[in-house]
Amino acid sequence: MPVARGKRASGARQRELPFGVATNQPQPPAAAASQASAASRASMEEWRAAPSPLPLDCDVQHYAWGQRGAGAYIPAFLGVPGAPALPYAELWIGDNPALPSRARLSDQVEVGLPLLLATAPDVLLSAGTRAAVPARLPFLTKILAADQALSIQVHPSASQAQAGFAEEDARGVPLRDERRNFKDRHHKPELLVALTPFWGLKGFRPLAQIASALRDEAPELSPLGPHLDQELAAAGDDPRARAAVLRALYTRAMRLPQAEVNALLEPLLARLGRTPGLGEADRGYWVLRAAHDHAREGAGDRGLFSFFLLNLVRLAPGQGIFLGPGEPHAYLQGVGLEVMANSDNVLRGGLTPKHVDIERLLDILVFADGPAHVIQPASPTGVYETPAAEFQVARLELGGAMIIARDGHHGADVWVVISGGIRLAWSGGARVLRRGVPVLVPAALGPYTLASADGTPALAFRAGERT
Repeated sequence: MPVARGKRASGARQRELPFGVATNQPQPPAAAASQASAASRASMEEWRAAPSPLPLDCDVQHYAWGQRGAGAYIPAFLGVPGAPALPYAELWIGDNPALPSRARLSDQVEVGLPLLLATAPDVLLSAGTRAAVPARLPFLTKILAADQALSIQVHPSASQAQAGFAEEDARGVPLRDERRNFKDRHHKPELLVALTPFWGLKGFRPLAQIASALRDEAPELSPLGPHLDQELAAAGDDPRARAAVLRALYTRAMRLPQAEVNALLEPLLARLGRTPGLGEADRGYWVLRAAHDHAREGAGDRGLFSFFLLNLVRLAPGQGIFLGPGEPHAYLQGVGLEVMANSDNVLRGGLTPKHVDIERLLDILVFADGPAHVIQPASPTGVYETPAAEFQVARLELGGAMIIARDGHHGADVWVVISGGIRLAWSGGARVLRRGVPVLVPAALGPYTLASADGTPALAFRAGERT
């Protein structure tokens, strides 16, 4: 049964955790391999000879921004009693070394997914992916359940990640050092699909809206762009000139001395606190929530500026947003399925006690303004079209006698059932997939079909290799 990392969910430590602190300790692959028992090795060889879909036991990150109490999504999804005071933030589904899942080879035997990938990459992965050394899933899937705002953040491009990782290695920055920006050599494009109504910030707003915001929505912040209207008029439609205006504005906000940050935020927060009737559609509502959740004595959080600089997005269940390299964003509230390239590289711009490297953040950011693009699943495939090379995500609704066929040219597929039951059948057998137990379908399984387990409606998502 999937549980909280380290202890069974009913016995997990019930304590408040700082933002960004997890209760897991990753196990090195070499240690996992050395601990493989004879029974595990025999089970892996037996499975390799006759591949089948693998139920996964997955673990939870208890970051402080996660949901707590009776309404927490992740414990309900897993079918376990949640510890009332413990935040349930992310369920990780995959082989990322920070929190790898375990594959059930039988009722008695489960093995770490990294070990299984090292043992049978030719079974699990497509030909293009298994050529990598070491063999790894090219994507990571999560269920994210936010009750408080996450940090303002951005992810590097592939070349930036490779160069940044090498540079920090050359300087001798330990991989676990909190000041380290690049935890691996990979980029991290990501797609989030809402499972409940979901609020977030995504990309820089159109510059005209930012100028209007500093005049009308948050005049207290007008010193951030004292000549913004004139600069915008001079830039016109020239993309480079507009990017230069945006870069100068954001750089000013991020480099502002702390005393000046406080001087701008204090009257803004005081006015918003006196404003009646603020709701979720109002930026001030989110500013006040974030200011409360991220309060630090004598230090206003400059990440609050971003609520007026970035697009505020509300997603209905089933809608998605894609975050490419260099795009600033923050998740504010709600539950979503998140699929990303298999990386943990994040640079932060506020709303966090973690390390904020302002100069490297400014190097990574893409200064492009415009409205946020919301993605709908394509019909009839259910695929969310993105430019990501590592993964593809699809939404599947089944019911009645409907049967969906998946041809034999797929790579590794991860299925996450949200409601109902789904019967997955292949040449060697069949398995019923249900909520709470993600299932990994190996590339070598060949063609398979999916249908409602009992004819009633079922909803599931597939995260898979893009082949």
